[in-house]
Amino acid sequence: MANFRYEALDSRGGAVSGVLDAGDEAAAASVLREQGLFPTRLVHSGGGFGPSEPASSSPSVPSGGLAPFWVSSGDVSLFFSQLALMIRNGLTLLAGLETLSEVASKPKLRACARRL
Repeated sequence: MANFRYEALDSRGGAVSGVLDAGDEAAAASVLREQGLFPTRLVHSGGGFGPSEPASSSPSVPSGGLAPFWVSSGDVSLFFSQLALMIRNGLTLLAGLETLSEVASKPKLRACARRL
């Protein structure tokens, strides 16, 4: 078993951080989801969050920055609607993200899809 430091969002969108003991990263993520949390960052306690890099308390932009820029909620909604449609029609998550990284209407969303 190993310690994992995490940042997550609760069901209301509030930021939560802490440490948990799990066999591996997938098991740690599973434990967090069972607790009703959405993990935004999960690292082995030996790296990632150093003393000079505390866990963020901001739920809107996860540390590690998947979204270092702001986009409108309408654009985000459209992006995820398109992604959901692709997945429902048989594309894998990776294929859907790759497609959106090329064809999303907004350059910022294309960049975000590439980073994911």
